[in-house]
Amino acid sequence: MASVYRRPRSQYWHAGWRDADGKFQLRSTKQTERNKALQVAVELERVDRKTQKGEMVETQVRQVLNDILEKVGEPLVDIPTIRKWFLDWLKEKTSSKSEGTAERYKYVVDAFLAHLKDRADKLLTVLTARDVQSYVAKRIEQKVASATVNVDGKILRTCLNRAKRQGLISINPAEAVELPANRPSPCFVADTSDQKPSLNLSSTSGLDSNQCGSFSRRLIDCASLVRHRHRHGRRR
Repeated sequence: MASVYRRPRSQYWHAGWRDADGKFQLRSTKQTERNKALQVAVELERVDRKTQKGEMVETQVRQVLNDILEKVGEPLVDIPTIRKWFLDWLKEKTSSKSEGTAERYKYVVDAFLAHLKDRADKLLTVLTARDVQSYVAKRIEQKVASATVNVDGKILRTCLNRAKRQGLISINPAEAVELPANRPSPCFVADTSDQKPSLNLSSTSGLDSNQCGSFSRRLIDCASLVRHRHRHGRRR
């Protein structure tokens, strides 16, 4: 039987009940009045039990939750599909970003939705950390650089953080995903011979060819100066 509790220093009542596995669940009702909070608690328990038994589909859950909000005088929640949320977020973001950044965002969103396949047309609330983790794992299997995979993960986190702030999801599933550690690649390999260092900055730093050329010449000059001082000693 569901009941309500008020935590110290919280203005809202929390719903408490035991699920089908006997685990105690505690959720905020977002209600300051006890009677309204109790109505929410009873419905939350009912939805939870039916969902665990597989007796309710996503659209039914959304309808029940909106019925609860209507009973307590709260505005209804229109939960978008995963695809719609990501594409709407992308449209908003790309309008205020540079062309290069917009293309990067678009690539990640398109790739993630393609990875989800038909699941992308389900409600945003069913997206899990496992969905995001499997995408990250796939990118790693494709031998994508760890820095690039990290950017992918951060873009997904940013998108889902917006949904969390708007109250569409209670947690950000991307925040529970472990991203690969960045491993910096060496900019050049130098030896002690007279041969100039071998440089390959464009593939490791993200710089364009002109920036790489300028930076490479500076490194070569520095390396030459170090070898010269090592052989002849510093002038006094």
